[in-house]
Amino acid sequence: AFLALSIAARSLTHVVIRVFYALHNTTTPLIISAIATIINVSLSYYLLFVIGTGVVGMAVAVTLAAILETIVLTALLYGMAHFPIKNMLSPLFRMLIASAVMGVSLWVPLRLLDQLIFDTTRTIPLIILTLVVTSIGISVYIGLSYLLSIRELSVFAGLFKKIGDWQKALSSTGEPLESQESSV
Repeated sequence: AFLALSIAARSLTHVVIRVFYALHNTTTPLIISAIATIINVSLSYYLLFVIGTGVVGMAVAVTLAAILETIVLTALLYGMAHFPIKNMLSPLFRMLIASAVMGVSLWVPLRLLDQLIFDTTRTIPLIILTLVVTSIGISVYIGLSYLLSIRELSVFAGLFKKIGDWQKALSSTGEPLESQESSV
């Protein structure tokens, strides 16, 4: 659930890094990403081995490092280009809300189904539990993305549309998709 919170930050980081690339500045994102990685590894080590939080601590470390990287890159970009920060923060907060609700919608069914329905000491019920909880999480995130008007949802849907029309897209290239068999 904690790791789900990093989805918005990671998504925004990829967009911000591309803006730096468009400004012909590749060094700044490299340095900030390296620092964020060092923070991630250090915090993961501290939470895992010193405090003993287990895998949850690692998820928290990944999430905090991703959010910190996004904030620093956004602040540096604002200092360079003076773009309207509202245009960047509004989608971020909407994605954070969708991610947080998705995290809860993953955790609650996981706990309930694990304790009440599935015997997760066996492989098949564990796989079924994973598929059910994943389906719930994806549905909640996509539904909230639609309700919160997250623009990236239309990009995601466009990818599936392109995948669905793969034969049409490839047929416009003039290359044969199917071989013509001849009787010999």
